[in-house]
Amino acid sequence: MKKFQLVILTTLLTSLFFTSCSKDDDEAPQPEPSLEEVKFALLNEFEEFTAPQGLQDYDNIHAEQAISDINEANAIRAYFTTYFDIPEGAEKSNTPIASSEGKYIVYKWEEDNKSIALQLSQQGDEYLMEVFIRKKDNAPYQLFIEARQPKAGKKFQLKQFDLEEKQVRATFLWEKREKESTYVSHTRPAGAKQEWNFYADASGKTANSFDGKLFYIIQWDAEGKGSWQDFNPYDGKETGKGSWPERLEDVKFVFLKSLEEIVLPQGLKDSYNTYAKTLVTRINDYKYEYSSYFTVYLDIPGDAEKSTTPVTPGEGEYLVYKWTNKFGEVTVCQVSKQGDEYLFEAFVQEDDGSYVKLFEARQTKDGRKAFILEGENISITVELLDYNGSIRFLYDDGWVKFDLEVQSDGSGKQQYSEDGMPRDDIQWDVEGNGSWKEFDEKGDILDSGSWKANT
Repeated sequence: MKKFQLVILTTLLTSLFFTSCSKDDDEAPQPEPSLEEVKFALLNEFEEFTAPQGLQDYDNIHAEQAISDINEANAIRAYFTTYFDIPEGAEKSNTPIASSEGKYIVYKWEEDNKSIALQLSQQGDEYLMEVFIRKKDNAPYQLFIEARQPKAGKKFQLKQFDLEEKQVRATFLWEKREKESTYVSHTRPAGAKQEWNFYADASGKTANSFDGKLFYIIQWDAEGKGSWQDFNPYDGKETGKGSWPERLEDVKFVFLKSLEEIVLPQGLKDSYNTYAKTLVTRINDYKYEYSSYFTVYLDIPGDAEKSTTPVTPGEGEYLVYKWTNKFGEVTVCQVSKQGDEYLFEAFVQEDDGSYVKLFEARQTKDGRKAFILEGENISITVELLDYNGSIRFLYDDGWVKFDLEVQSDGSGKQQYSEDGMPRDDIQWDVEGNGSWKEFDEKGDILDSGSWKANT
């Protein structure tokens, strides 16, 4: 497991910009600090975030992602604090770089072959902090950072500008919330957003989204135990979930409806071309076989009887589900962890009480690939090709091999072979236009052609 080196803090430090008024109503309110006395919340209220030691000890890719996200939040803060930590000897003046109404104080200093100017002003109920960069002598200063902070503190909003294009490159927010929690966000104009929630006991949560649609959520407690959810950012559907330490109760076979969700272009389904019709028929046949047989034994109902006594014992921990399926069969699905995979074994109970194994399915821990084996010959592979819903389905019974890839937009390709020799290849686009190749018994191209959608 890749180890991430984190600075472990015992708690998040909280400080206030201002001291509240005395309970004595007659006491005069405290005067506002001068611009020279303003404390930057990014430096004084938001410190490096805590990660539980236990979070680093779990051999889990989602725990590793959580640590990586925490490191990212700390790195972002560390980077920007360098522009608000005014060095000793900085030149101070009241002449603004970019002026508007109000009073200003400007600090200038040299660093890494560039001139930095930090301009601080009061704008209504908040302080405006602007950082300007000048890379060459006598060149104009360019706006690099614009940050706003309420007078009451507890919040720090920052915009980072591209010095070349002079547009907002990213926006950031640090905010103190209820129960001593800290919220942080990093947003890019294209729509990508990373969010963090950190709590005083070192528990936390991180979420990634694109254009308002979730990609993943990871959360952990004070001991470092956690859970995760993955989503398809295009339709918001959950694509996987789990926890660490891994609990077999949380493990589900995620490809139950993968083939049912394949949507082909209407122009392909309406085509009169022989190969287009053959393709649609094949896909529907395999959809039916998969959903009417394999998923019947892998779709564990919520009221299934549970035990930890395996039908076929072996090493490790088992969780055994038992129920009566829609065919009236007493069904058992035995789930266990085998290395980096989860093993699902499907059985039916005979009249004499014995069990017959039907097939087994292996699924990667990240829920992106599964392999089903029935008997000695039939194997099925189902694999997510990306996070948009593109999928590969491969069926092989020792004689017939059907290899199908369908992209999230409905386009795709199919290869069909018998006895190890290709019989036909078919491809189609998002509108349903397609092309095909037919092969002879030696594997040479016998014929080829194309069709237009709806024809």
